[in-house]
Amino acid sequence: MSERLKTGLIIAGIYLLFILYLLFVSYRVEALDHSYQENSITVNSLSNR
Repeated sequence: MSERLKTGLIIAGIYLLFILYLLFVSYRVEALDHSYQENSITVNSLSNR
């Protein structure tokens, strides 16, 4: 296999890993935001009593 092809595959793999990382982080941030909103609603309803 030529060096140029190996280098291209390595770069493509790094890009793929980076995209997967961004998808994972955006999913985690969305999950954390959702749990924060649930906790905020609970605290507000308790403080309004």
